[in-house]
Amino acid sequence: MKFKSLPSLACNSARKPSKSPQWTLRDLNVSSGHLLLFVVIITLLLGFLYFDILHFTPSGGILLQLPSLSSTRHFMLLAKRFRSPGSLTQDPSSPHHLQSYHLGSSKENVVEDPYVHPSDISNTSSPVVVSSPSGTSTRNELIPQSVPISHSDADVFVRSPPTSIPLLDLHSFTGPTTPNVDPPLEARDVSPPPSLLHTLQNQSDVASEETYQMEAQKQREKVIEEEEEEMYFKRPKMEDGQCNLFEGKWVRDDSYPIYRAEDCPFIDTAFRCQENGRPNQDYAKWRWQPSGCDMPRFNSEDMLNFLRGRRLVFVGDSIGRNQWESLLCMLAAGVRNKTRIFEVNGQPITNHKGFLIFRFESYNCTIEYYRSPFLVPQGSPPHDSPKSVQCTLKVDTIDWASKRWLGADAIVFNTGHWWSYEKTLKLGCYFQVGEHVEKNISVRDGLAIAMQTWKKWVAFNIDPSKTSAFFRTYAPVHFSGGTWKTGGRCNMEIEPYKEGIKFGREPWSNGVALKEVTTMMPSVRLLDITHLSNFRKDAHPSIYYRLPTEDRPMDHQDCSHWCLPGLPDTWNQLLYASLLQSAPWLPLPSV
Repeated sequence: MKFKSLPSLACNSARKPSKSPQWTLRDLNVSSGHLLLFVVIITLLLGFLYFDILHFTPSGGILLQLPSLSSTRHFMLLAKRFRSPGSLTQDPSSPHHLQSYHLGSSKENVVEDPYVHPSDISNTSSPVVVSSPSGTSTRNELIPQSVPISHSDADVFVRSPPTSIPLLDLHSFTGPTTPNVDPPLEARDVSPPPSLLHTLQNQSDVASEETYQMEAQKQREKVIEEEEEEMYFKRPKMEDGQCNLFEGKWVRDDSYPIYRAEDCPFIDTAFRCQENGRPNQDYAKWRWQPSGCDMPRFNSEDMLNFLRGRRLVFVGDSIGRNQWESLLCMLAAGVRNKTRIFEVNGQPITNHKGFLIFRFESYNCTIEYYRSPFLVPQGSPPHDSPKSVQCTLKVDTIDWASKRWLGADAIVFNTGHWWSYEKTLKLGCYFQVGEHVEKNISVRDGLAIAMQTWKKWVAFNIDPSKTSAFFRTYAPVHFSGGTWKTGGRCNMEIEPYKEGIKFGREPWSNGVALKEVTTMMPSVRLLDITHLSNFRKDAHPSIYYRLPTEDRPMDHQDCSHWCLPGLPDTWNQLLYASLLQSAPWLPLPSV
């Protein structure tokens, strides 16, 4: 933000002096010490006049803002409130159960890297341990409201005014009614504090309106991330007698991994940790054990047989690609002749843009990946857009590749990592509704609109009697001592967090996604991998995303993606178990 410099109080000293007597310190009887003291006092006065000591910015100092000093205490109280999320808890003795929901009825300016570097993952902080192992739950929760969707509902997409995005039902919160508890985040005004807006507005006298909007938007994103990242969002309850596959513990199992990386040609170099020189390989020898039931061990031949003649599709970001490559290797382990597994368009799996389709010829089935980190298209803005708008996310339109998803027998969606200030607004990528660029839409509200658009597409195009649809939740990152760009590391991690550890935060994007996904259950099933993945701080490539012959800077590690074989294999085992339970086209009895 640029500001005009204030007029100097000593402007007369800069003028060309008129003819006047020449004075010296001896004539004035002033010592050099007195003169130095005088200069220091004048400098301090000018500093207080021009420099804002409270905010450490040259935005008009205390002497110019005396009327606003009375609001300082109010601002500090507001700031404290925004940094301290409400303590929304449930009875620690009550277990986490799930509850069923029902559906009413059934490239331009886009960078497409086949492998997304850790810098492409949002700057969500790593999980924070808030308690030692114990037998009770200490999670903070928000309860998503179940709102059945019908085709008539899906027909209508409500455009909100630019300054008000009423996407979140303020009356849907059904949590505890304990006095003195802050309202839930969805019901809370997350606009910048009034005193901050007042300060920004005063400063905008010399700044452009676009710069002001940017600063206000950045503050809103900061408030949201600080508050919502500290929350855990309550999952839907399960039906009586149904096993919750996503609650459990990690156990050591030396029979793992299911496959060897050197036997699988379908893994990107960046995920080949062992071949890239990682000395410790214990990260691949952990098995997820659900509480109260057993998860069926993955059988590649069985899965290939019930996928015979069918399509399994992954849609999402590079973490989704991570999972897709894992499943290719898991299935390929049951095929003796690997030459009968090929990309239908002859494309290599590395250094590729767009989508990839691998066919298992003996089974006439395809395992497909479509890159769509936002689930909505990213492209050039309208021709009359301001210069500050470099690109837009068309949040009321499903991704242009969606026509290729049609007809899938199973489809797995994911999004979240790219929905951050750093990956959107900071780069000049704003949200577009219709033909209009809405610069006042926050990243959170942009994701909420995009998820409503996704829900509308699913309601119209996926028949639950023919297609098994899944939404995979956010996969956590594990940077220690910083972020990907400030020296965050994970190369020293060699084992998971211990059983019983409680984590103090969850990515806010999970809450936005769960609000929409849970209204569509059981037509869309949840692959809720966030909690179990929080434990696996040991399973990232760290410095081993590069070949041994390449430089490996210790301050630039990958603690976002996952080694293969590794954690994504467990996600696919959960997918396998979920398909056995629910696939409408599967003749086998449920587990």
